[in-house]
Amino acid sequence: MLSDPQPLREVEPRAAHLQARSGVPLVDVRAPHEQVRGRIQGARERGDGERALELCLRLAASAPDGIVVCATGVRSAAITRELSLAGFPGWRSLAGGIAAWTSAGLPVIRDDALTNEQHERYSR
Repeated sequence: MLSDPQPLREVEPRAAHLQARSGVPLVDVRAPHEQVRGRIQGARERGDGERALELCLRLAASAPDGIVVCATGVRSAAITRELSLAGFPGWRSLAGGIAAWTSAGLPVIRDDALTNEQHERYSR
């Protein structure tokens, strides 16, 4: 990844929810095993690591604005900085990631019947 520091552009979960409902794309860069705990309906799944950045760059070429989602906002912030360096300043990171989204009571799709507490217990 590029190393030039860029200002972090974030969007709060409730604002992101409204923007997504109006058509702004959401891109989830978490690994599939992370998405089982909850994902945002309509979010495009791009996997993690360098592959996620490459796919986000391709999507950004056709969408001037977008929101990148990860677990807590760290990976999405890094990808958003790279998108900005590449000429896509309209892309933002979901502040606090999916953790903040669920804490705000916003809707998620769950692929299994385990609770968050059970996921924590069994992930150790």
